[in-house]
Amino acid sequence: MEKELILITNEHGQKKMYESVSSRVFRFRKDHPDWFIHTEILRINDAVCAVKAEIVEEPHVNPAPQHREIWLRDLDGYFVVVCSPDGEAKA
Repeated sequence: MEKELILITNEHGQKKMYESVSSRVFRFRKDHPDWFIHTEILRINDAVCAVKAEIVEEPHVNPAPQHREIWLRDLDGYFVVVCSPDGEAKA
């Protein structure tokens, strides 16, 4: 699978290319074949994949790398951090 980029427009009309989640997950699984995230898929279609996980930290800006992130815990208790590219949240 090639790297899939998606054009995103934020609330200020600024546009930026982001790699899709499915593309990033595919690359991660290829690079780390023994790693996994245990979750339960609740709903999936071409636009959305809803999974069951505990939200440990609500979405926020991490000031050091200046990116947005949310912390989740999967069904086995492992932490998963989902974040935007570094510098994306600079004011």
